[in-house]
Amino acid sequence: MKNLKTTLFLSVVTFTSISIADEIFKSFAPERFDSYFSVNYFKTEANYSAQGSQTSLASGASFQITDINAKARYIPSLDFGIYGAINIGSSESADAIATRRNSTLNELTLGVDYQIYTSEFITSYVDGALIKTLEKIKPDTDSALNNDGADKLIAQITAIFDLDGFYPFAQGGFNYRTEGLSTLMTYAGGLEIRFIKATVGAGLYGYITIKDDSKTNKASERDAVNLRVDAGSKKFNGVNPNNLDSDFYVKFDINRDISIKLNVGTTLLGSNSASGSHFGGTLAWGFGGSQRALSRPRSRPVKIEKQTQPAQQFKEDTDDGVNQDYFKTVRPSKDNYIKQLDGSSQPAKSVEPAPPGYKLKLKKLKKK
Repeated sequence: MKNLKTTLFLSVVTFTSISIADEIFKSFAPERFDSYFSVNYFKTEANYSAQGSQTSLASGASFQITDINAKARYIPSLDFGIYGAINIGSSESADAIATRRNSTLNELTLGVDYQIYTSEFITSYVDGALIKTLEKIKPDTDSALNNDGADKLIAQITAIFDLDGFYPFAQGGFNYRTEGLSTLMTYAGGLEIRFIKATVGAGLYGYITIKDDSKTNKASERDAVNLRVDAGSKKFNGVNPNNLDSDFYVKFDINRDISIKLNVGTTLLGSNSASGSHFGGTLAWGFGGSQRALSRPRSRPVKIEKQTQPAQQFKEDTDDGVNQDYFKTVRPSKDNYIKQLDGSSQPAKSVEPAPPGYKLKLKKLKKK
């Protein structure tokens, strides 16, 4: 199947970085290695309130962050992949009092994925990842935030449909966060359209709180930190956040193993979270990937009928000056043959009759 022409691309959708949307489509060819380098910029000047309405930050206030992500993925055996990633965050907050900046090695990720089903029309896989956050949020911190300060355990399932050049996808999972932060249910859906050398796509990526924050009744404590270091933005430190983001992208295939993607998008709705826009790009490079027998039946192979061209009628050329009667088959008379039991035909031996006037007389011998 077009290998899902695949690279199919790779996915751990977290609410911290929309650039991970590059990874919805993955290749599960054994011994395949893929690497990704992406840069994503996000800026916000407003928040979503607890009721879902959009409210602007203080006059002149803003928060922005640039995420730099590097990821490597390897398929040691059929249907099974492992990957690791690092994230570097560089944030800046500005208000009437001060401008704060912070750049840190932000997160380390280790994950696995497994393709559970594939056929001519649908491919599905599950993946899980553990994300280690290197910088925690402290009540007395004085630097702009690069993340939510929590370690994360992520698990999700993805389905991709093949509609002859159109590839809809759907994804669902959960994001468990430490440090008393709420547990999130993540979801995504979109469509990718592929051409010979380019791909265009769009998707929605969101999360909703399914387990409350430990400070649900003390939201003012988190809001105080946000106001002091992030110009009031709830990009990372909101209580029980919900958010839905959009992403539009175009991808150019340089060759089979190298591609470049450009993306842009904006948040659509939310609560206790930031409202803003993002844009970025991803360079993908990979190699290897042998085509081996599948570990289980996938789909019935399509029987290809070989089309043969009708041959012209053969006719022997006999106009060569030789009398063709010499080559005709001579059939002997049936009277001269006796059909044997074994089916062969042998010439019959003629038996001459006795001369006229003669008689044969048999005499019985006497015993002595």
